Amino acid sequence: MFLRKRMLLKLAAFYLARKRKTLWRGAVAGAIGGLAGAGIMQLGQVAMTRRNGGGSPQEVREQNMEEDPASKLVTTVTRKVVHHEPASITKKVGGSLVHYAFGSGVGAMYGAVSELVPVARYARGAPFGAALWVAADLAAVPAFRLSSPPQRIPLKQHAQMLGMHVAYGLTTDTVRRYMREVL
Repeated sequence: MFLRKRMLLKLAAFYLARKRKTLWRGAVAGAIGGLAGAGIMQLGQVAMTRRNGGGSPQEVREQNMEEDPASKLVTTVTRKVVHHEPASITKKVGGSLVHYAFGSGVGAMYGAVSELVPVARYARGAPFGAALWVAADLAAVPAFRLSSPPQRIPLKQHAQMLGMHVAYGLTTDTVRRYMREVL
């Protein structure tokens, strides 16, 4: 009996050690995928802005007099920490860093979860991207007052953002799958 318990404990320890390595690899693969997905989203934003008659995204934002949520976060943090208004280059670079860091971080979580729960990989990441749109764009970002409430945003803009988040999810999963084979 004692020997049997000891064998089971060793087997469990081996399994958990193996799973930890798998989780770590999944998280790294997901982070790289999330970085690529954030890049695809940024390219999509530029393309849609130009398609809708605007020049660069910066020009359109200046016309609308509204900052993107990542730049707004940089502005808020700079005001609280350094007690002055950030330079426009600081907003631009900081906003991009926040965007890519968030994309990479969420991708890492997706990569780790997809190692444990295979159903999370369903439809190559499209539902993941849609869920992220709901959680981030419709809930968290307005809750932190980094954007207007969802009901004040035109339906066309919601559809475009949903499409970009689905593209993020697809890209994240595709790159994650490739990286997972490499790792």
